[in-house]
Amino acid sequence: VAEVMPGGGYFTRIFSKVVGDKGVVFAMVPARAPNAPANAPDFAAGVKAIAASPGYGNIRVVAMEGEKFDPVDVAWTSLNYHDFHNRPNADLVAFNKNIYNLLKPGGTYIVIDHAAQTGSGKRDTGTLHRIDPELVKTEAVAAGFQYVGESNALRNPADQKDKGVREVPRGKSDQFVYKFRRPM
Repeated sequence: VAEVMPGGGYFTRIFSKVVGDKGVVFAMVPARAPNAPANAPDFAAGVKAIAASPGYGNIRVVAMEGEKFDPVDVAWTSLNYHDFHNRPNADLVAFNKNIYNLLKPGGTYIVIDHAAQTGSGKRDTGTLHRIDPELVKTEAVAAGFQYVGESNALRNPADQKDKGVREVPRGKSDQFVYKFRRPM
């Protein structure tokens, strides 16, 4: 499993137990800039601590940029796809093509994120930390993925999508879960 931006490692722990001793979880984090200030966030710290814990030896913390490893069965990103749009010179088709190249043929790509208002595109990625689900689908398909379907398990039609996700009670934002596949 390649977990893109694992945050605090909630899913990293689960994936570690699911793949077991014969599998590997690649926790993919942005490389720390050489000129980063001392107080800059260390996106790897949380998952490095988990990987060093007993029972989690199958976790490998790797840099998102340029690190090479064998193709994986599943790539996963949860509640942070929108953040990639906020990076300088963001090209999400290229980003998704990199994910595509991480996967074995037939591999699965899961994207979970906070839904923005229909038709808003990337307008709310930096302010409300939401993204239009259709934009995600368009970008992934443009990179070569097949759209397989979605789950409504995290949908909340009561969410008006007009507030930042940090202003909405935890677990109450409207979230989408998309499944894509790399063709065989």
